[in-house]
Amino acid sequence: MTLILNEIRIEDGLENSYWICSADRRLSFEGKFHSNRKKIFPIRNLNATVSYFGLAVWKISNKEVYMSDLIRNFILHNLDCKTLDEFAFRLQTYLNKKVPRNLLKDYPSGFHLSGFKDNGWPHFMHFSNIGDMDEFKYIKLIDKYKNPWADFLERDAKLHLHWDGESSDKIDNTGFIYRNGDIRTHALISKEFNSMMKKIFELDDFDKLIDFKKRADFVYFKFDFIAKLYENWTNNKIIGKPIDLYILKPDGILYLKKKKWEKLKN
Repeated sequence: MTLILNEIRIEDGLENSYWICSADRRLSFEGKFHSNRKKIFPIRNLNATVSYFGLAVWKISNKEVYMSDLIRNFILHNLDCKTLDEFAFRLQTYLNKKVPRNLLKDYPSGFHLSGFKDNGWPHFMHFSNIGDMDEFKYIKLIDKYKNPWADFLERDAKLHLHWDGESSDKIDNTGFIYRNGDIRTHALISKEFNSMMKKIFELDDFDKLIDFKKRADFVYFKFDFIAKLYENWTNNKIIGKPIDLYILKPDGILYLKKKKWEKLKN
């Protein structure tokens, strides 16, 4: 499986928002380590990322095919995409041709796309072969990828952040997380973990989450904690380090490299 997280942060209106996007690299088979492969990739020309969960590797004629290689290849050959929507629908079409349908019938597989609209407002899309969830289990799988759906502006900003659907500033200043993969631990601990750490950050000699880099560092800290849970406390080690982390802003992408934030060049 995996864990992918895409967190939108709203600060003084939609045009001042940013994304914190992350994923682990562990590929496993029946709970055992297979290899490390990236599961999140920058789309530099769109100031966006695409990440995947579920199906990650399969064999064709005794040759292993990696989802990560398919996504890298697609990004390189679709630099002419002008919008995240165009990129998402092209990727869905491409993967429906590349991923065997018999595998999609049996294995969950999905994609997150985080970025921005032309006006700088945050934009999130996803698509998968999943019909529903039974608690933490993906069910009602189909043998192809469904059409991408624009979750944030079309639904979640209105339902969860009280957006009026029109004005940039008529929205709560807060965050909202999209997560997929093995989300059990993140879903179970996240609220209590945040509450605990809030009390710690209120102490005079601890740093505050005062800017986007500090918030991203906190996302990494919590992700690292979850990875260590799987390393030390379960036999089914399906989440593990290293962890890739990106900050997306309308004017560029930052990447965490050796504990330092670097801006990616287009």
